[in-house]
Amino acid sequence: MYRATGPGQVEVISEDRIAGRLEALLYNFDFDDFSGRTFRPLKPEHANFLSARVLPLVENGRGNVWLQGSASQIGATGWNMTTSMVRAGQIQAYLLDRDVNLDQIEADAIGETQAATHAKDDPRDRAVYLWVHPRANQQPVPKKVPPKPKPARKLQKLYIYDRSSGIDRWQAAGRFGAGEVLQIGIDKGIAELKSTFDSLVQQNYVFNRALFQTHGGSGRIWFGNDALNKETLKSTFSGYASLFPRAARIYFDGCNVAEGGAGTDFLIVAGSLFLTNGGGDVLGWVNVGLGMPFFVPFIRGHTIHLGGANNLKRIRFYRGGSPNFPDSWIPAR
Repeated sequence: MYRATGPGQVEVISEDRIAGRLEALLYNFDFDDFSGRTFRPLKPEHANFLSARVLPLVENGRGNVWLQGSASQIGATGWNMTTSMVRAGQIQAYLLDRDVNLDQIEADAIGETQAATHAKDDPRDRAVYLWVHPRANQQPVPKKVPPKPKPARKLQKLYIYDRSSGIDRWQAAGRFGAGEVLQIGIDKGIAELKSTFDSLVQQNYVFNRALFQTHGGSGRIWFGNDALNKETLKSTFSGYASLFPRAARIYFDGCNVAEGGAGTDFLIVAGSLFLTNGGGDVLGWVNVGLGMPFFVPFIRGHTIHLGGANNLKRIRFYRGGSPNFPDSWIPAR
């Protein structure tokens, strides 16, 4: 059962700022902090340490990070392994959200294996061990390198909505203001969606976020009368991974898209097609939502799903498109 244990603690084991090395233990994670399969946020003390001491060592690809999650003796061995994986995953997610590349991070978990000789609930066992080290020097670049073609435009977010749906049109009108968001309405079904993707690839667009605002059902989303499901994804939407060259997140905002086994299969196929280059997350809702039109203050353009993030299914993908936790899911934070 979950129990809060107070502020997060940090012990710096060794540090060499000039060399870009750091060894530390982030500990006193809350007891059974994945109870109910609820993904809880990092403690502020841990987040502040990562921001102040770790990010400067790894920004712009400077260093690599090795993470090792652990758990105390209390609880079943399998569950302790899961909990320690989630703790390491929290640190990994924090770094990924701040533009650290997935190939800079290696996450591991050991469960309770080192806790046998410790107190039963030693706060230092509820921890993530962290080691930062500089990346190996790259081979020198040849003097004469053909210039890479410049993208017509680089955007951070891609927003695709079903223009044939009145509520989706209203939401699109109010969802985003100014900023690097490419907003595209689709009203001619799957064929137009594929043509749009072809055009984005030809123009060298790249994204680290994509949101599909449509109606949905278990394992599918709708563009007009056309259903996009795992079979359609496989047969029609291979070859577009270049749109997501780095770690990215892809959201499906329709009702019940990720519900049940069909929903999990849909997310896995989407991630295996789109996230082969940089890995990342694919997310979808497992319940019904209420679309809020543009004239509603504060929440304009958003879909409200009761239960919040506990009903948002997330599957994480490694580079190459292979999923983490392929047989289950954890709520997204």
